[in-house]
Amino acid sequence: MGREPNGRFWAGLALACALAGLALAPVRPQAPVVVSVVDNAFTPASLEILPGQTVRWENTGFNEHNVVALFGAFDSGPPRDGPWSFEVRFDQPGVYEYVCVPHQSIGMTGTIVVKPAVRVYLPLLPAGGSGG
Repeated sequence: MGREPNGRFWAGLALACALAGLALAPVRPQAPVVVSVVDNAFTPASLEILPGQTVRWENTGFNEHNVVALFGAFDSGPPRDGPWSFEVRFDQPGVYEYVCVPHQSIGMTGTIVVKPAVRVYLPLLPAGGSGG
């Protein structure tokens, strides 16, 4: 008869089953991260997100505002009073600085940091269940 499976075999099998379950789990879209645009400020002024997340700016005030990236990645158009919202999906890691053009000189600026996705590498278990 063949060898009995050892502890490493069972641990590897459990891990494979868990990962298969994760791979088959439905992907739920995340709700947008909201940045408030009111009283000549972006709140929060700085945030960190992961690739694929969406940021939604919501102007609920009466002043005219817009959202313009410094290097052209996005632009909400000409300044207008609220209420309005504007969304951008960020797929590429990086730092995105933006301003409200009419209020940039009084500090109405913001930054979005899109952090790289974390990759997890798992060791391969030897075939045949030797060891342990």
